[in-house]
Amino acid sequence: MRSDTCSTIASTSQVGTAVIPAGTYRVELGTDTARFVQGKTTVAETPAKVGVEAARYAGNALHYRSEAGQQRLLKIVFAPSGIAVEFPAEAESAGASPASASTDGK
Repeated sequence: MRSDTCSTIASTSQVGTAVIPAGTYRVELGTDTARFVQGKTTVAETPAKVGVEAARYAGNALHYRSEAGQQRLLKIVFAPSGIAVEFPAEAESAGASPASASTDGK
């Protein structure tokens, strides 16, 4: 598995099929999965689609959508590599509002 460092996830979030608490995670990428790891503990493993896209922010960017009062993490773009990790939802919700944030304060 390839590892990249994810910035802090500010609040409890749905990620793919898992719910993870706020915290800083190392994200280990497989061919079609991502594992969120703290220290030596795997907090969650979820299906993921890994690709490359142009980084729009100086730091890592986390893209969220608010669904029924809970944050869903849709995608992480690691800067400066441009590695993009998308977390498919089992079913997309209509009317949800997407948001993105640069987590490195840059």
